[in-house]
Amino acid sequence: MAELTDPVTCKCGSDWDRALYSQCAHCTRNLWDDANLIGPQSDRPNPPVPARAAAPGTVLDVPPHPGIGLLVCGRRLTVEPGRTLQLGRDDDLETESVFRTAMNVSRHHALLRYEGGRLYITDTNSSNGTFVNDHRLPADTEYELRPGQTLRLGSNVHVEIRWPS
Repeated sequence: MAELTDPVTCKCGSDWDRALYSQCAHCTRNLWDDANLIGPQSDRPNPPVPARAAAPGTVLDVPPHPGIGLLVCGRRLTVEPGRTLQLGRDDDLETESVFRTAMNVSRHHALLRYEGGRLYITDTNSSNGTFVNDHRLPADTEYELRPGQTLRLGSNVHVEIRWPS
């Protein structure tokens, strides 16, 4: 078994690696709020952001790359500079494990692209829509996301964007 890089125990008794998870999948407690944890925890002020999505229980050996961090469904993702990240439930997608239980996210829902310090999203004709500040984006039209804007997939899958400082 791979070694955990930032192991914590939730008050519900579940063990997690905060390098991969920010929320307990069993009771939904925030794993970065020490009041929700049992025993002593690390004193790192900010959660780490892995370079890519990982299967549950897997520790990433690759150091984080610069890019835009995302927090979605209790998991961390990164959109690396010059790359596109496809969001959806399709088995062939890197993000499939993140959206597996989000039934209102399409198999090929949207594309995120980080280029020249700017983040762009394109809804790929999803069934339940992609929303910026609660406004549905037209399908197949690239939209630039800016700090302070909210991003949502379908009716209830919120995507927190962690802009670089």
